[in-house]
Amino acid sequence: MKIFITVLVIAILGAGGYYFISSSSKFSPEKYKRQVEDVSKIEKTNPLNFLSVDASAKRTLLGVGTKFKISGTITSKASATTFNEVELLLQFISKNGAVISSMDYTLHESVKPNSSINFDFKIEKPLDAEDVKCSINNAKAE
Repeated sequence: MKIFITVLVIAILGAGGYYFISSSSKFSPEKYKRQVEDVSKIEKTNPLNFLSVDASAKRTLLGVGTKFKISGTITSKASATTFNEVELLLQFISKNGAVISSMDYTLHESVKPNSSINFDFKIEKPLDAEDVKCSINNAKAE
């Protein structure tokens, strides 16, 4: 009798465990949608954690001009959020490496999840500026 009860308990626990494991691993559209919404919420509140910029600046007119041509790429590591109105912080650097001045420049393009965009624009060069450092200051999420 003890053996029968032991076998019965093991069978019940095994069947219950199998049902629990198999039912929890099934795809659920509602669960997937909630997970995407959670990820999107994190990305929207922290755009700087998901965007990066690689940029360079060159002086126009063979290096003696009054403008900088700034070219670069913005890359998004976000998986669910599209960013637009990316605000760049441009810091103008002197010969000795000091920041002379800074300004914001907004790119009016969208950066889709897991993708990159290229940009290219010209700006007036401050008198003693030799270089420009570029970073992302902010972005809006769709």
